[in-house]
Amino acid sequence: MSGLSREFSSRSMLFLLVLGLLSAGIPGCGDGADQKETGGVSVPPTVQQSNKNMEDFMKSQAAKKK
Repeated sequence: MSGLSREFSSRSMLFLLVLGLLSAGIPGCGDGADQKETGGVSVPPTVQQSNKNMEDFMKSQAAKKK
C-alpha cells in the first residue's frame, strides 16, 4: 500500500514540475508582458476589447459586493 502511495506521490511531483517548466517557458504568461517579451506577437483588438470588458465586469461585481 505504501509503495502505491509513494509511486503516486512521485508521479504527481513530476507532473507538477513539468507543468511549471512548460508554463515558465511560454512568453506572455506574466503580467505586463510587452511586445518585446512576446516575440513581436500583437494581440488582436477584439481580444483586447474583450479583456477590457471582462475587467470592467469584474470591477462592477466587486463594487456590488461592498
